[in-house]
Amino acid sequence: MNSEISKKQNKKVIIFAIILSVLSIGLLIFGFMLVSSDKVVMLQSISNLSNKFNYMFEEDHSLLDKLSTAKDIGIKSKLNLTTNDMNASLSFDYLENKEDQKSSLTLDTLLNEQALLNANLVASDNNAYFFLDNITPHYYHTPFEYVSFMSGLSSKDYDKIFALLKETVTDYIDNSDIQKEKVKVLYHGKQKKVNKLTYTITTKTVKEIATKLIDNIKEDTTLLNNISSYLKQSKEETIQNFDEFLKSLDYDQESSLFEYHVYYYGFNQIFAYELQEVESKITLEYKIDEKEMIQISCGGFVFFSLEVSKNKNQYDFNGYIQSFGLDKYPFTGYVTSDTMKLLVSFDENDFQIMIHSSKQERDNNYLYQNNITVSSMQGDQETQLISLDIDVEYYFNQKVNMSLDNSTPISEITDEELAVIQNNIQNHPIYELFQILLENPEFSL
Repeated sequence: MNSEISKKQNKKVIIFAIILSVLSIGLLIFGFMLVSSDKVVMLQSISNLSNKFNYMFEEDHSLLDKLSTAKDIGIKSKLNLTTNDMNASLSFDYLENKEDQKSSLTLDTLLNEQALLNANLVASDNNAYFFLDNITPHYYHTPFEYVSFMSGLSSKDYDKIFALLKETVTDYIDNSDIQKEKVKVLYHGKQKKVNKLTYTITTKTVKEIATKLIDNIKEDTTLLNNISSYLKQSKEETIQNFDEFLKSLDYDQESSLFEYHVYYYGFNQIFAYELQEVESKITLEYKIDEKEMIQISCGGFVFFSLEVSKNKNQYDFNGYIQSFGLDKYPFTGYVTSDTMKLLVSFDENDFQIMIHSSKQERDNNYLYQNNITVSSMQGDQETQLISLDIDVEYYFNQKVNMSLDNSTPISEITDEELAVIQNNIQNHPIYELFQILLENPEFSL
């Protein structure tokens, strides 16, 4: 009897185990289908690209935050251009005190070490003051409503906008709108059968996603206020501009604008992304193969190609630009967190452009340095043709400090002062330069 009971219990255990196994397998299959659905893969691709985009710009977050919150901001820049027979430079220094509603701009230009135009401009006390060296005898001023040019959204605002856009797209895309097919592509040097998803972006898609995104922004009071402040508008004006923008997206008949393609294999292993303009067939492709690759093509003709590979703490890249005349211009370079170097070659390396950029944070200031050099190459001999240096620095916590006591309202300028100014203009180097440009037909448009 005990033996029969034991057999019945074992039978129940076996049946229960079978039922549990079937349920587990069913749930596993259901879960796999759920997380590998066309919509999930499509949204994963968008998330991948979004993360890549955010990574590229996260280094500038601290500067964005300072520009959006600091009350006293300055930017100074110097541009120096050197050729075989000329040297020209332009430098400016712009300082803004937002709470005081004051700003100043100093401008200096040189041509072959000779001053061309030096100017000082100041906005203060609802007036704009200006002084032109060797032209005006002193400062003059005219009524002026203060405007801030150094406002900006913070990195949190940008992150919030991208998050809302991502959320809007996630809610909008539906499985029924995605086409799936099996295709063969070249991957790791071999033909591979993979899945291709296609999502068509229409005029209706753009209008409905934009409408939902703007509705979400309107509901976020803090974000809406920050955007209004950045645009120097009231909240009501911003909402009105949003509504006018949405109205501009109205369409008489729905039409296809772009096709977005995603290629993957196995369990959501995405390796290629494409965005194709429907009418022109211009295609932007991002592919992860032996290296990361970006290509822009039209009808199968590739006119831009870029390959990127990581080498320790820097990214090395190479590629080419090809014209429809089939001339190909190769380039190479590298990028680190604070430096970029780019070399573009033309005419079989007889002519090349070198671009070198760097950035650094120094004493809480942000310094960006750029050099562009154009050279000709004869064998190993390099001849520099043009050199362009551009330095830009953002600085903080300084005040506008200029004496404006002797300024004269423009409305009160005398005939004698006008005569002096006119005479100074006619004898000024900048006037002579304009005369040369006007008198030589080769400089005319």
